[in-house]
Amino acid sequence: MKAGLRLTGPRIAIYRIVTGEGVHPSAEEVYQMLSDEMPSLSRDTVYRTLGTFEEAGLVRKFPDGDGVFRYDGKMRFHHHFTCSRCRTIFDVGEDETGAVPVPETLRSRGTIESVRLEFRGVCLSCQTRGGKMTKERTINSGEI
Repeated sequence: MKAGLRLTGPRIAIYRIVTGEGVHPSAEEVYQMLSDEMPSLSRDTVYRTLGTFEEAGLVRKFPDGDGVFRYDGKMRFHHHFTCSRCRTIFDVGEDETGAVPVPETLRSRGTIESVRLEFRGVCLSCQTRGGKMTKERTINSGEI
């Protein structure tokens, strides 16, 4: 595993989920996805492992705007679009947005280390469904 971490079954499984294409799961969702496959896996192990991955620079943790932290294994710089209905989170590349200028007034307050844009709206799938809200959160149109 990258970053010199010891390879364990739970770490490999958690890393596999978090680095899946277009996936932005919460710690609870990671636990739910693995609980059948690994019945001895605890929530504490999932939370500690995700924290270890974050400290090692293998994943990024970000708030989803609804009070839940999500994990992103795509380390290349990008932004996110979140559907306000189904809560799907899509990656938005810097090539799609262009460079985001930092206002000079912010520069006078300190050093800017990063800029993160969050786009919120209604995805095409929800628009096609006639605006109906879904009960379950989906990840890029796949059920969790």
